[in-house]
Amino acid sequence: DRVRVRDASGRVVREWRMSMAGPAVFDLGGLVPGAYLMEVRSGNEVATHRLVKLAD
Repeated sequence: DRVRVRDASGRVVREWRMSMAGPAVFDLGGLVPGAYLMEVRSGNEVATHRLVKLAD
């Protein structure tokens, strides 16, 4: 399973591989405030969510 964060231009700025067995915490430190897309892939399924980082 994989989680990717993409910036407004579509560039992957963070990526994690993990088990989706429970809650997850993602470190977005180092990313500038702004809008991002979080793509969650599990098997053949993909979910995309909008993410807004307000501040560090």
